[in-house]
Parts: sequence; C-alpha cells; structure tokens
Amino acid sequence: MEKLLLNILKPSLKAFSDPKQFAYKCGRSTLDAAIVLHHNIVSCLDKGAKFVRTAFLDYTAAFDSVPRTLLLGKMNSAQTESWATRWLSSYFKDRKQHTVLAGKRSTSQLTESGVPQGAVLSPFLFSFFLHDLPNSPKVNFIKYADDLTVSVPVVSTSDCSYMNGFLAEVKDWSGSNGLKLNPTKCNTVDFSLRSEKDMHGLIQSHDCCNIDGTMIESKSSVSYLGISFSSNLCWSSHILIVSKKVFRLTYYIKKLRHSGITQSLIIQFINSCVLPIILYCSPLFFPGLLKKDHIILRRTLRAVSRVSAIPLTELNDTVVNRHMNSCKHLAKVILSDSEHPLYSQLFPCISSGKTRRNFINIYARTTKYKNSTVPYLARVLCEETNIRKELLQLLNQ
Repeated sequence: MEKLLLNILKPSLKAFSDPKQFAYKCGRSTLDAAIVLHHNIVSCLDKGAKFVRTAFLDYTAAFDSVPRTLLLGKMNSAQTESWATRWLSSYFKDRKQHTVLAGKRSTSQLTESGVPQGAVLSPFLFSFFLHDLPNSPKVNFIKYADDLTVSVPVVSTSDCSYMNGFLAEVKDWSGSNGLKLNPTKCNTVDFSLRSEKDMHGLIQSHDCCNIDGTMIESKSSVSYLGISFSSNLCWSSHILIVSKKVFRLTYYIKKLRHSGITQSLIIQFINSCVLPIILYCSPLFFPGLLKKDHIILRRTLRAVSRVSAIPLTELNDTVVNRHMNSCKHLAKVILSDSEHPLYSQLFPCISSGKTRRNFINIYARTTKYKNSTVPYLARVLCEETNIRKELLQLLNQ
C-alpha cells in the first residue's frame, strides 16, 4: 500500500521536488552531492573569491522529530488529494515502537512525531518536509537527507555577516518546524587556495561563523558523506584514510589465502570489499591527486597485489577501468538530467561544430578548478584514451 501511495504522491508533488536534495532520488547519490559541493567551492575560488566558508549542519534526531500535523498541513497546502492525507493521518495514528536487546523486548511506546525509519514512504515524506527551507541566490545549499551544507563565497567582510544571518534563518525555520539544529555538533571549513599563514591573517579580519551567537567550531578538514574535505582542497588526508582501511583488509586477504580459499574467491573479495573503498567517489578526487598521493596509492595497490598474488598490472588495469566507467556513467547521468545542478556546466561542452570530437574542454583559471570533476569529465569525454594511459603510467611507475 505504501508503494502504491508513493507512486501517486511523487507526480502530484513534483513541483515541490528540491533539486538540492540528493538523497532518495533515482539517478542521484552521495557522489553527486559531494561533487556539487566541491564544484561550488572551486568554481567560486576560480572566479576570485578570497575563500569559501562552508557550514556542515547537524540536526538532532531529524527523522524522529518531524511534527506529523505540520507535515500533513504542508501536504494539504500543496493541494495533495484529500484521501491521500487522510490515509497518511491514519497511517501515523497510534503508531508504537519498541527495542529488542539481547532477546528482550521493551515496553511499546506511542510515537507522537517523526516519520518511521525504514518505511517505504518515509524518505520521500522527509525530503518533502524540508523543501521549504530558507534559500538565497548568494548561498549554495546542498542536502543529503538530513545532512545539510551551506556555502558562501567570501569576497568582502559583509559576506561572513550575511552567512551568519542566513544560518540564523535556518535555525528559526528549524525551530518553527519542530527540528533542532545543534550548533555544538556543526562544523565550518574555510576553503581557500591561499597558504595557511595568509588564511590565518585573512580570517582574523572577518566575522567568525555562528548561529544566533553560538560559535560553530572551525576545522581544517571534515568528513562529508565518507569523503575527507580539506581546507586547502587537497585529497592527501582522504588518500591516507583510504590507504589505512585497505591495509587493514590485507590481513584478511592473508588469512583467506592461508585457509586455502581459491584464487577466484580472493579476486571476488578484492573486487567487492577492497576496490570499492579505493574507488568510492573516485571521479571527485582522482583528478586532483598530487604526486605524493599517487605514491601512497601505488604502495596500497602493491600491498594488495603482494598478499593476493594478483599481478600489479592486472590490478591497476581493473582500477583504471572501473574509474573510467564511473566517470562516463556520471557524465551520462548529468547530461541526461536537465535538472541536475551540474547539467548547465557540462552541457555547453558538447561541440556544435564538425570537429573530430564531440566535446570541448573547459577553460579554468586555477589549477584546482582545472583538476576538479566537471572539467575532468569534459576531458574524459574528449580524450578518454589519453587519460586512461596517463592513469596507468602513474600507477605503474
């Protein structure tokens, strides 16, 4: 019944679909959200911003806090079929929940708020509930479920004050909509192409990030959707984290080999458990890897090759092939969806003239923007063979 209602609600509420919400949408993933965040940052810096201040916001028990009467009221305001809201009202009524620990079940308690986690309807209802969050043309807002990021390019001191005012609006909206924004668990990162010394002096002359007077902790790096974002826009910290995860798994590869597992199962384990760690969001960070990052990546792959008895060249070929396939798939997803935030950036790369290739490269003023995802995807579409050769050379050194 939930699936049936969902198929009815989606088209009727399509006008309220939030293009900045990346969760629970066909063709969208954490990769899309992370890439759009990074693109917004590097493109603003490429256009001359001093730095880009990004706040990573945290809600306390967001799914469990949604006021049901307010949710139903928003649906009525969106002119949802009356029978659908009545069904949802009945669906929410007298819902109970309990926990089970060590085989023992707690007493069931009535829940008066929230959308049931794990239910078919809940992701859609939660996304719809957030659709009227405050917005502004000066702010780059990205949502992935209840993970929110707010970015503002800082050109003058007034931009930091503007961001603080906008965050206060978000907090006010949250309070009036039954959600609790927790400033003590929020973080902010000032992304810049400047040196750490220059940034320290620059930030001192600008307002600190706060929400209604409560200071937000400023960090040099933050983990967002499983990716480590550093204030200098390098991926060294992320590569180190990935390398440590993979090195821990080499122990289990050794154990599998010593237990007599066949080579085909070893390869299956690496393809399903090891390479996904290395290649998770690779279209985002592979283009911007530094020489030292490639060294760490080569050492990691050599370690996997050594314990698994898979030839290094074969392993490198697999990594490059899967990465290139991921890039081509991402480009296809973006170009096939005119509502994708990056569609307007990648679509102009399609060549209108009778050239030897169907795509043209993107001009970039700064190296960080040149080595970001959108220009990289344009290059992949232009010269896939050359990029494949470059990657293999870097990994086989």
